[in-house]
Amino acid sequence: MWMAGWPQHKVVRVVLLLGKVCGIPVTKHGSSASVHRQAFMPIGRMYSVHPSAGERFYLWLLLCHVHGATSFEDLRRVPGHEQPFPTFKEACAARGLLQHDGEWRQCLQEAAGHRMPYCMRGMFASILAYNDVADAAALWNDYKGALCEDLLRTARREHPARQLDEEIEQQCLWILDGLLRQMGKSVADISGMPALQQQFAPQQGIVAQQLRRYPVQQQQARRDAMLPQLNAAQRAVYDAVMRSVQGGGEDSNTAFFVYGLGGAGKTFLYESLLCAVRAEGKVALATASSGIAALLLPGGRTAHSTFKIPVARLHAQSTCNVSA
Repeated sequence: MWMAGWPQHKVVRVVLLLGKVCGIPVTKHGSSASVHRQAFMPIGRMYSVHPSAGERFYLWLLLCHVHGATSFEDLRRVPGHEQPFPTFKEACAARGLLQHDGEWRQCLQEAAGHRMPYCMRGMFASILAYNDVADAAALWNDYKGALCEDLLRTARREHPARQLDEEIEQQCLWILDGLLRQMGKSVADISGMPALQQQFAPQQGIVAQQLRRYPVQQQQARRDAMLPQLNAAQRAVYDAVMRSVQGGGEDSNTAFFVYGLGGAGKTFLYESLLCAVRAEGKVALATASSGIAALLLPGGRTAHSTFKIPVARLHAQSTCNVSA
């Protein structure tokens, strides 16, 4: 046995430590200790631990490789380091007991070339949930650009010069958290991953999403830049619509139909109206009947997508499944 030749007091401390870790009753008798073996497994047998168990796995790994430790603090001590490491995982890494993340890097690198970002997020969540990742923070920092690519592209529809920032990264982290929770984990369970921030938590309902997506000050600046460019016909329509939005005059609560030949400036007028409404802190939903038409409008989506209009089994009592 690997404790052979140790001083008696050291053997006793190791037996007590293993008894605490494995949940086996141990009785201390002065300078000796005895294990209640009649009802439990022998002290020399340790159950295996899955890598997804986190710190318990790294504790098990240290117990299997570190000889002579008499406390949890001793297990976290590594020769050449004055202070014990704060976690068992860091102690394992310092001792070279963990594999490098080369296989996960190769997997993500290949996926980044031909997979959609939402597929990569699912893959990344699976890697974190079911495997022993040595440095999750490094993987996140190296591949967050590919994981957030679609989120950044969506943000650039409103702000073409937008770069990857904390808000977009948090959006991605919240999506990853949802995927991990389906696997019984969360971002908080993964050592080294950035912490989730509540101010970036996904908002439920169209109103909350729109108010957060279009800051009033930015919309005011854009409105002020677009209004002087309206011609007389566009300005007449603009004024009539805004009177209705503001609830004044005979045009209040009115539906408008704007028509014109190609190149007449209808899309520019729509953009001006959307900015003007959003600049007042109101919600303006840009919808169209087709996806191609919706792409022409800032924040545009199809009506079926925005209002969750059912497309199958329609009947007189069919309703939209949209939350305000």
